[in-house]
Amino acid sequence: MKRSLVGNPGIGALAVVASLCSVLVAALPLAAQSASTISVTVDASRVPDGIVKTHERIPVKPGPLTIYYPKWIPGEHQPSGPIANVTGLKFMADGKVIP
Repeated sequence: MKRSLVGNPGIGALAVVASLCSVLVAALPLAAQSASTISVTVDASRVPDGIVKTHERIPVKPGPLTIYYPKWIPGEHQPSGPIANVTGLKFMADGKVIP
């Protein structure tokens, strides 16, 4: 059985979504540079199991890029972002996975 960081699988899964959305907000200036739209798709059909699938598309210009994962998550009382709960993270450029 999966356990969340806060004892309630649904709450823990939503905390992960909140943290990923924080990454999205941090990327807003990058999208403004490329004049494209950021999109987020969330599948919350398995929240009771502590699983939320999120697909983010952040268009950027070619060149160096830094993406931050937030330490402080809404509802947490310390900088303990649930990065350990993030799985299947992959980055793509021009339709190809970046290793």
